[in-house]
Amino acid sequence: MITALVPQLDQIRGHRLALALAGIVVVVGTAGWLVGQANHHFLHCDDFTISGNDRPRNCANLPASPR
Repeated sequence: MITALVPQLDQIRGHRLALALAGIVVVVGTAGWLVGQANHHFLHCDDFTISGNDRPRNCANLPASPR
């Protein structure tokens, strides 16, 4: 599947470059997972209302943090 997404992946020369690319993928993936786990720090109930969406049923009205 990876070679279908990035056909030139097998042409990468050097183990350091391959490890650096793998490290970048791991860091970006981990950052995305952490933001998803802590999304209550980034999104508030009013954010859904302002965007024109319905509030989630489990939305907790926490005090808004300064942005």
